[in-house]
Amino acid sequence: MSQSAFATGASYLTTRVVLFGAVAGVYVDRLDRRMLLVVTNLLRAAVFLFLIFVPHEVGLILLGTALISTLSTFFAPAEAAMIPAIVDRPQLLAANSLYVFTLQAAFFVGFAILGPLVVNVAGQTI
Repeated sequence: MSQSAFATGASYLTTRVVLFGAVAGVYVDRLDRRMLLVVTNLLRAAVFLFLIFVPHEVGLILLGTALISTLSTFFAPAEAAMIPAIVDRPQLLAANSLYVFTLQAAFFVGFAILGPLVVNVAGQTI
């Protein structure tokens, strides 16, 4: 990616600016959650694969990042809403706690440990 401050700031903003954030929960409640989970995951995977082939196109990277973020806006509430559907009521508190713990642990492991490792293995400089 570019070393410019603009590209860095724009990539951060595309992960935070989500077009459908205010209405995603409404659609999740009205649509089949299982299908929504499958479709959004497949679309996010397709965009990630697309991004592999455009490593130096800042505009396309920003567009892909914004699309992944928008798809994640629909995925996250559908994922959380599935917990009560698959867990008995007495275990709901523990299941929700475990969900949040593993989500945060995945962010930590991915960003703090595996991210720098992948950058070093790929020979990139930060």
